[in-house]
Amino acid sequence: ARCAILAKRLYCRVYTARRQSPRGARLCNKEFILAYVTLRDGEDPEALLKRFQTSMQRSGILRELRNRRFFRSKGEQTRLDKQRSLRRIRRRRNR
Repeated sequence: ARCAILAKRLYCRVYTARRQSPRGARLCNKEFILAYVTLRDGEDPEALLKRFQTSMQRSGILRELRNRRFFRSKGEQTRLDKQRSLRRIRRRRNR
């Protein structure tokens, strides 16, 4: 993920990996804008950055990227989800 300030907006962009098509004829290189915030009148850059970080946190983009960094099989994912839910239930019970 890359962040950039362009035309009074702060963007977070993700570039898909360059890969060959099945026939090897062309390369695919796509770009997606995941989140952005627009600069308000009289807003300082620190406030803009804070709003951007908050929006990124709420959208869950970074969590998703962290989870997708390595492949997880369906069985492994269900096992992790079950562990997470048991931990959450234990925490609620101990309150």
